[in-house]
Amino acid sequence: EFPANEIVKFLVGFTNMGSQDFTIHSLEASFRYPQDFQFYIQNFTALPLSTLVQPQRQASFEYSFIPAQPMAGRPFGLVIQLHYQDSEGNVFQTAVFNQTVTITELEEGLDGETIFMYIFLSGLVVLFGFGLYQVLEARTRKRVPVKVETGTGGLNDVDISWIPQETLNVMSEYFSPVPMSSPVPVINTMT
Repeated sequence: EFPANEIVKFLVGFTNMGSQDFTIHSLEASFRYPQDFQFYIQNFTALPLSTLVQPQRQASFEYSFIPAQPMAGRPFGLVIQLHYQDSEGNVFQTAVFNQTVTITELEEGLDGETIFMYIFLSGLVVLFGFGLYQVLEARTRKRVPVKVETGTGGLNDVDISWIPQETLNVMSEYFSPVPMSSPVPVINTMT
């Protein structure tokens, strides 16, 4: 496991057990898709070495890289390759490390996601408390009977004592029933 967005260091040892000199050219690392190691996810900078290792000698090289933050929480294939050449000009490439590793996310206390989760949960608590208050308030409040207006049934049900008598006389003339015993004559005024 490697932490995301933090420096990862490793040492690579090279032992020359042959009879000729070897020149170490470079050391490189990359993250690859775990199901297909030919697919590169993140390629790190190659470290140029140009170091000569004589027969029956050893050399160690330090390499460091920083896994990107978006890689956190997922497994990747880590491939570390060493490029070297013998004294006759033959070029070699060896994968000194080729395994699946997991990039972990550092727990740094509060992040934006955690803060918004707490805000959301406190909002739910307030909403629940308000709903509970409304329910309890409705049960403890005494209900006042609601007065329903039924209108008037006729003139006998209406108190008209406050209306002046002159207005009542005018209203009675205006609203008096007209006898409907004979039809109204229609006069044609077209000439």
